Amino acid sequence: MNTGSNVSLHGYLQSWKYFYEAYDVIKTVFKFKQKYLDKARNFLSRVSLNGYKRVCIHVRRGDTTITAKQKEGYVNVGIDFIEKAMFFYRKKYSKVQFIVVSDDKAWCRMHIKGANISTFTDPGEDLALMTLCEDFVITTGTFGWWGAWLSGGTTVYYNKHPRPGSALASRMTKEDFYPPNWIGLS
Repeated sequence: MNTGSNVSLHGYLQSWKYFYEAYDVIKTVFKFKQKYLDKARNFLSRVSLNGYKRVCIHVRRGDTTITAKQKEGYVNVGIDFIEKAMFFYRKKYSKVQFIVVSDDKAWCRMHIKGANISTFTDPGEDLALMTLCEDFVITTGTFGWWGAWLSGGTTVYYNKHPRPGSALASRMTKEDFYPPNWIGLS
């Protein structure tokens, strides 16, 4: 049913099992406002290299650096994982380009070398940008998960999230969270 209206969903809807059978329908119905797509495409037109696979790296840091979140089980993923994920894609493709989306652009500029970092401050623009990439790397979080799921390519994720034995780990079933075709690295 298409009412022509916006729809808001609330809750933690990060299980691929909720959406697996309707993936094609969701991709058809889930449309970005043209202003977000235009800005994302404009960014890519300035940085894209012909013949290169675009891999988005989503780095969540913000609240994962807070002690209370870490005690709960959130993991502040370091550069070692990101470098392993980049190596994975460099081995997979002869020509690969990395696009970084993050809530901590300064950290990314300092630590992730050889990547184009999104200049956007609007989440709609960043999400549109993520879905225009062919493959994906996620550290943790809902925003990166949706970007990876909607992009539909190969996804590498940090498999030490949440921290084993934590309160967050007791509330999360990894087999529900991460699709079986996604690749876990640590």
